Amino acid sequence: MIGTTHQNAAEFCKNIGDMVLCPRTAYCPSNADTDSKKLFLQRDGFEGDQWAPAASELGNNKEYWISIGQGSDMCSAHESATEDLLQPLSDWTEDGSQPTQKKKEHILCCQNPKNLVKEQSLMNDLNPIWMDSSHGWNGGSHDDATSFCETFGNRKLCPYSGYCPHGPGQDPIGGHAADFNTEGEMWAPVYGEQNHWVMIGQKYQNRATTCMDNTELEGEDPSWGLSSERAELKKYIACCSF
Repeated sequence: MIGTTHQNAAEFCKNIGDMVLCPRTAYCPSNADTDSKKLFLQRDGFEGDQWAPAASELGNNKEYWISIGQGSDMCSAHESATEDLLQPLSDWTEDGSQPTQKKKEHILCCQNPKNLVKEQSLMNDLNPIWMDSSHGWNGGSHDDATSFCETFGNRKLCPYSGYCPHGPGQDPIGGHAADFNTEGEMWAPVYGEQNHWVMIGQKYQNRATTCMDNTELEGEDPSWGLSSERAELKKYIACCSF
């Protein structure tokens, strides 16, 4: 992302999984004046004068920029029209030249609220639970996965929609402790066919491969899906109730 306009930033987030710009409270969840790490994940402000595009929390479609740098009043805001406690937008917010780009080097994207509603509905219907080695899952075969879920309250492997409610190229459903985006190639067994798997990581570091199944990605069933081979590719599993 090269810092340009607020609209460019919104399009950037949309293109990485139908995400949206985060609001100010996501950038700055803490309001404590004594907290030296106000930013998301308790991180310090960035060096210099840095501003990030943010969504309006009032639903008024105004353009907001949040100060995330140590060189200015961190967590203060610019907006597209002057109001109390807010500063009017400066020319640099719409300027894509190199000097102003250096003010806008960071961005935070959040999940689309529409997708959250869909996920919540699936959570209620399927109640998916992510499992890994801490629960005893050792990356076995598809049949092993079916048996494994049955030992947890007679659950079943999650269907494709339980893993990927938003379809190919989008993130899997939440609730997992691991960051699948950093796991590389990572497959999970899917309810139904005997050797059906879905990509929950990224193959070739390509986000578009996430939530594609083995037929879409490989054109065939994986030989390792019927055995405990390549366990490092099968570290996570989701079990559902339905």
